Amino acid sequence: TEQEALDFAGPQAVVERWPASTIVPGLIDAHGHLASLGASLSHVNLEGTHSEAEVVARVAKAGPDAFEGEWLIARGWDQNDWPDTHWPTHASLDALPLRAPMFLSRIDGHAAWLNAEALKRAGITKNTPDPLGGHIERTSTGEPTGVLIDNAIDLVKLPAPDVKTAQRHLKKA
Repeated sequence: TEQEALDFAGPQAVVERWPASTIVPGLIDAHGHLASLGASLSHVNLEGTHSEAEVVARVAKAGPDAFEGEWLIARGWDQNDWPDTHWPTHASLDALPLRAPMFLSRIDGHAAWLNAEALKRAGITKNTPDPLGGHIERTSTGEPTGVLIDNAIDLVKLPAPDVKTAQRHLKKA
């Protein structure tokens, strides 16, 4: 009841009366991210993987929808769910027969795992400095391992989907 609502609100509540009006809470969200949803449904889903090897096995089975141009795209790995929680390296991805550049986003979007071809196309080398707010994981000799953290992800410029791919994403969503 109105009295119960007033009692619950307490004496500090500001009460306004609008007797000739209808007031509705703003619960309407009039937009959607269909293209992003369609892309996420198209790319390789790595959620729930329990090891680096399992991630690589899923990537190996990727179909043509997993690509944006020449780039294979995947999302959802989390090394914290693996028995060995170390960061992965490009070596396991490079062992696949697929020569395409690969971009695997971590589940939270704060890291990306690339193969050597993707590092090459992004121009990331031993001499590439860490960007402000980002980090390039490196071997003891300074070579990039393939893992980019936070703002270092922005060093990779993924291709925008072409019209056919964008239409496929929208239909999938």
